[in-house]
Amino acid sequence: MQTRSYPYFDDDELPLLPLRARLAAAEEKERKRARTSVGKPDGILGTSSPSSVPPPPPAGARSESAVTVEDTDALDCGVCYLPLKPPIFQCAVGHVVCSLCRDKLKDNRKCHVCRGATGGFRRCHAMERLVDSSRVACQNAAYGCTARPPYHDQKGHQELCLHAPCQCPGEACSFIGSVEALLDHFAGVHGWPCSTKIRINKISYIHLKDGFNFIRLDDDQGATTRADRQCLFLLDVKRQALSRAISVLLIHPHASVDDQQPCMKHMNCELTYSQSTLSIICPPKDLVMSHDQKSKFIVTCTDLSKGLPNPDERFQFVVPNFVLPGDKKDAVNVGLRIQSI
Repeated sequence: MQTRSYPYFDDDELPLLPLRARLAAAEEKERKRARTSVGKPDGILGTSSPSSVPPPPPAGARSESAVTVEDTDALDCGVCYLPLKPPIFQCAVGHVVCSLCRDKLKDNRKCHVCRGATGGFRRCHAMERLVDSSRVACQNAAYGCTARPPYHDQKGHQELCLHAPCQCPGEACSFIGSVEALLDHFAGVHGWPCSTKIRINKISYIHLKDGFNFIRLDDDQGATTRADRQCLFLLDVKRQALSRAISVLLIHPHASVDDQQPCMKHMNCELTYSQSTLSIICPPKDLVMSHDQKSKFIVTCTDLSKGLPNPDERFQFVVPNFVLPGDKKDAVNVGLRIQSI
């Protein structure tokens, strides 16, 4: 019996052949493809060698490639459009909502997308894990912040970020930086007096020159928190006809919108001035034997983004010129105590 041979056909040409021949032709086609494509890039055929086969990845190895979320709406609630944060719920179909909107949808008894019954809402632990692992860079990264808060907590982080910038109070200066950078700028560029040895809730005696004087809370014993050390105080001494007027500002990156209101970091300031055994004759030739004055007030808070607040609209600690020692007319020594409210 003469054996009939069949030429090689592509798959779309095989239906005219007997079943056994069709199977044999398909197997031969796959073997040929495997022999010619091992170790080659997609679409390039040729003879392979053992060295061209890439080694398998180490056990437990993970890809370190960056993941980009092109549409952040996928991380927002479909009802209130705010970032999703745990607990997160989903309907039977998979539409997710935040916990507050889930409670509101219970009244309508229907899903906001598929109109399914809200009684089917269940916790979506996979989405909770996703939103917690979706991190964003702080907008104050340029000022030294290395934190990467969750996408849903970026606003909360910005409101407390210790690297948020403030502006230099110099009239012709446009420098903006964190509290730490501002101190270096004040001393290095402007030559303004700066002190970082003031302890909270403790009286300190400081030497104030005319013009700007800056202090930052610090405590070697650790009683001052990092947030307190973010507080930078400006003591502005202005020479007047008969006195020195001292005004105090709290320079804080998270000041309230209205500069005339206390900011989120409320601080009390206590200023004292005392001179005893004076032998000064002042008009109308009255002999002043001693002088004591003390004031306690809430400090005005600002980030200086709108410039210096008007000193005439703030409390000023006024020290009469005639009680200042004759050899220290260019400065005034006062007692200072800062207290957190």
